[in-house]
Amino acid sequence: MSKIDDLWAQANANPGTPIDIGELVVCDWCDEDWTTRTEPGGFILQSKAVCPVCAPSVDALVTKYGEQHFRRARCPEDQAFADFVRTYRGDNNKISVGPLRGFAGWDTDDSDREEP
Repeated sequence: MSKIDDLWAQANANPGTPIDIGELVVCDWCDEDWTTRTEPGGFILQSKAVCPVCAPSVDALVTKYGEQHFRRARCPEDQAFADFVRTYRGDNNKISVGPLRGFAGWDTDDSDREEP
């Protein structure tokens, strides 16, 4: 199990609790770990990090579907993708899961739910 898998397991075990991922940088498209790699490139799409390897194909899809406005930032040519993502995140380097509300059977605590 990878480090990000361990962190997601913690998030799943603690719905609604932010889990700090520290310096870890993983491409949200291909799940490749970029934490120590130095290559530049890539971008942020909505809140997702798209690595330099995935960027060309994701860029093509974004353009094809007219969703360029979802690109938030591009990695400068003189900066490593991992450093770019960490800078973009700032103090918001946390992951979390749910809790999901309003979906029968998905809630972890139904004590406040009204019966139909």
